[in-house]
Amino acid sequence: MKGVFVGLTTLDSIYLVDQLPGADEKCVARDFVMNAGGPATNAAVTFAYLGGRACLVSAVGTSPAAALVHDDLARAGVRHIELVPEPGAAGAGADPAAGGYGALAAPGAAGGAGSHVGRPGRLYKPTAARTSGVRSGRGLPGPGVPGGVPLGPVGHGAALGPADTGGPNGAGHPGTGHNGTGRLGPGPPGTGRLGTGHNGTGSHPGHGGAGAHGAAAGLPAGSGPAGPKPAAAHPAGSSPMSYALPMSAVMVTSVSGERAVTSTHGMVPRCTANTAAAAAVANADVVLVDGHQVDAAVGLLRTLRGGGPPVLLDGGSWKPGTEQILPFVDVVICSAAFRPPGFDPAADILDLLLRYGPFFVAVTDGPGPIRWATTDRRGYVLPPVVTARDTLGAGDVFHGAFAWLMAHGALATDELVGSLGEASRVAARSVQTFGPRSWMT
Repeated sequence: MKGVFVGLTTLDSIYLVDQLPGADEKCVARDFVMNAGGPATNAAVTFAYLGGRACLVSAVGTSPAAALVHDDLARAGVRHIELVPEPGAAGAGADPAAGGYGALAAPGAAGGAGSHVGRPGRLYKPTAARTSGVRSGRGLPGPGVPGGVPLGPVGHGAALGPADTGGPNGAGHPGTGHNGTGRLGPGPPGTGRLGTGHNGTGSHPGHGGAGAHGAAAGLPAGSGPAGPKPAAAHPAGSSPMSYALPMSAVMVTSVSGERAVTSTHGMVPRCTANTAAAAAVANADVVLVDGHQVDAAVGLLRTLRGGGPPVLLDGGSWKPGTEQILPFVDVVICSAAFRPPGFDPAADILDLLLRYGPFFVAVTDGPGPIRWATTDRRGYVLPPVVTARDTLGAGDVFHGAFAWLMAHGALATDELVGSLGEASRVAARSVQTFGPRSWMT
């Protein structure tokens, strides 16, 4: 099963402490780990661990820290496709097109994405070839999608252009990727693996695009066993790949497992989609977006047009541009903190999300019940009760496991509800040890 994960990648430094230091205080950590992080990244790693073929689409760049991220992804068996920053792009949160959630906030507002095609109570999963226009089974784009103009596939690093033109630069190269260790494949059943195991070693399917895993093996970025790949074209005088990789410093309290996080991910530039990413999305069994890199995410989802894989939104928090992504999404699983600006605290976020067009929506609340809804049904799922030692990335693990189940065909309402329980059990296992990868060993 193939999953594509679009969004944020960071380099996380994680410290286990007895308590958070106060002002002018120092403390000595009990333990320390460093690994690639970010919602889409951790979800991709989980998907690969469970036996899937994960492809991460994010902006990592070529800074010294980027080599550490590529090495970690290679060990996890996650393929990476580099997003190319827009010329002169500002930080991810500075998108001038991002606005409020508009008319959908009003009670009884019409859904922005139209009705889904297929059997009642079942997620639309088209199999026919793509046609022109917005993805079939969708109505008019929701708020914040300028003009509803469908966009077409393009060459590396270029903004997606109008569908009639096909965009500039034409098709990109397919390339090949690394043959290093860490590929996760079928194997004997393992605990917490949803019925799959892994072999631990082997080869990973090749891939193209700037920033491929060749860097982790001591090769130039975008290289692999078949030799160097042409770099993406960039405007003269610019160096889009030279930005600093977002960094996060995390302190996890040993007694409660709660964490405190500071990050520079707001400094990552806005990026556009490229043909390598569009090809990966077109051939995926499931696509997850985490709300970061809105321009790239919307551009990629628009390329699906007449059909494509089911799309899952990891809604950790409402971000500028979230309203642009929602009309292209089939399933939304968000946290209790997911609230648009000015949202009525007495209202139910599930109702708002359904009006944007997703078929199935759910809200997680840590150890509390997971509430879910469709247009005609509602309910909740109780996650397992465990003692948490480290809650960092638990939601990301949940989404990675849920995506893995969607890729295996869990698309009807009852199947999605069951997947909430299965994913919560995987996430519950992940919080019982320190570090976002230690539960996998």
